[in-house]
Amino acid sequence: MSEYKFKQSNPGILFLLSNLTLGAYVPYWFISRKNPLQYLTSKLNFSTLYIMLGLYIFFLAYYVIGGVFLNELGQNLMDSISWIVTFWGFGILYYSTFRIVEAVEENMGERVFNRFFVLLLHIWYIQFVLNKTQLVRREE
Repeated sequence: MSEYKFKQSNPGILFLLSNLTLGAYVPYWFISRKNPLQYLTSKLNFSTLYIMLGLYIFFLAYYVIGGVFLNELGQNLMDSISWIVTFWGFGILYYSTFRIVEAVEENMGERVFNRFFVLLLHIWYIQFVLNKTQLVRREE
């Protein structure tokens, strides 16, 4: 019999890492929990999350050193692209977040998430609830 457990993480540390990496930790959080998430739901597209992580890392590097290599027009272009990627990332984040909430609640057979907190706190709140419930899915 095999089982899938979610990693236990401190939501405060998740909050800190998410902000220090300017959001790049958020897709990493989904990717690092790929096995239990794939077991719970097939609605998550991990290739999109990998692309999102790559773009976030690229823009993180751009914000650190990119202004040195680009003129004003290039910086404006990169800033515009960054806005588009940011809003696309929000869409992917909330789609993935609510698919996880649906899958966990379907697995548990009860409603354990407050939708307002899921919308406001996304992965931090999901991790908090998963730490509390210690969701384990077993395969026979």
